[in-house]
Amino acid sequence: MLSTVSASGWCPWLVALCCLLALPGVGAQEPAGESKRDFTIAWSRYPGWEPWGIAASSGILAKWAEREGLRITMEYVDSYPASLEGFVSGRYDGCAMTNIDVVTGPLANKLNTAVVVVGDYSAGNDGVVLSAGRDLSALATVPIHLVQDSVSHYLLYRASQSFGLDFGKLTVVNTDETALVDQLAGGTAAAIVTWNPHLANARRLPGATMAYDSSRIQGEILDLMAVRGDAPDGLRRALVGAWFETVGQLVSMDPAVRDALLQALAAQAGVTPAEMTEQLEATAMFFHAWDAAGYLRSPRHVDAWRKALEFADARALIPNATDRRSRVRVEFPQGAVLGGTGTSVVIDDRYTRAAALGDLTAPR
Repeated sequence: MLSTVSASGWCPWLVALCCLLALPGVGAQEPAGESKRDFTIAWSRYPGWEPWGIAASSGILAKWAEREGLRITMEYVDSYPASLEGFVSGRYDGCAMTNIDVVTGPLANKLNTAVVVVGDYSAGNDGVVLSAGRDLSALATVPIHLVQDSVSHYLLYRASQSFGLDFGKLTVVNTDETALVDQLAGGTAAAIVTWNPHLANARRLPGATMAYDSSRIQGEILDLMAVRGDAPDGLRRALVGAWFETVGQLVSMDPAVRDALLQALAAQAGVTPAEMTEQLEATAMFFHAWDAAGYLRSPRHVDAWRKALEFADARALIPNATDRRSRVRVEFPQGAVLGGTGTSVVIDDRYTRAAALGDLTAPR
C-alpha cells in the first residue's frame, strides 16, 4: 500500500496545522483576469502528473470547474519541453512542471508565475543511466544525452557535485525525451539522464546501470502545477480541489477505490498496475492537503528552490545580471523570499491550506 510523505525530523500534519492556524496567507487581493472563463492546462507523461489526466477523464476536474463557473481543459502534451514552451508562449494557462523548470522556463523568460499545487517530490523517478561496464566516472569522458536545462540537467548537476566532477566540463547532448532510451539501446548514447516512465525502460536494457538517481537528493525535485501570475482565484481553487480529490483515492480506506484509480493510472500511462505501483513508490506524493501544507511552509521547501536558483546561475540561464539570482524572486507563504527584484514565482498555498482545514467543499 502506498504511504503518505513523512520526512524525517518533522511531523507534517502537526506542522501543517500550526502553520494553517498561525500564519497569514498569500495576498488576499483577487488576481487580474477574473473575466476569463475558459482555461487550458498542460500536462505530460510522468508518474506524479498522471492524476491530472484522471481528474479530467473522470469528470472530477469538470465538477470543480463548474463550481467556479469555469471551463478547464486538461491537455496532454507528448513532449514535456513542448508543454513548457506552450506555457511560456501563452498557449496554456497552467502547466505541470518541476520547480527546476519553473526557474529555467517561466522565470528565465520573465513570466510571473504562481505555484498552486505541489503534488510530490521525486524519490527515485529521475536517474542517470549508463551502458554496460561504466560508472559515474565515465561522465567525464562520454557525451551525456538529456533534455538540456531541464530537471534532468539539474540531476546531472547534483550528481557532478556528489562525485567531484567538473560540471562545466561535462559534454551534454540535447535530446528529445522520447529518443533517449532508443539511443542507449542502439549504442549511440553511452549515458542518459531521464525520468519515469522512460527511466524504467532504460533500466531494463541489458547491461544498463542506474548510476545515480533522485532518491539521493530527496525533497529537491518538486512536481507541481504552475499557473500564470494573473490566474484568477477560481482557477487556482478548482485545480487544488480536483487534485486532492483525485490523489486521495490512492489512500482511500476502500480497497476497491484504491485499486480502481491504480488501474486507471496504469491504463492511461500504458503500463501494468505493478509497473505503475513501482513508479509511484519512487514518488513521495502528498496524498493529503495537510501533508502538502506542512511541507510548503518548511525550510526544506525553501532550500529546494534555493538549489534550483543555484543551478540556473551555474548555467547562466537568467540573463543580464552579474548575480543572476538577484534578477528573479521566489516568494513563500510564510514570508521568506529568495532572490531580489524582477520576475517572480509566488508559492500560493491558500487553497491547499483551506483544503487541509476542510474549507474546500467538494462539488455535489
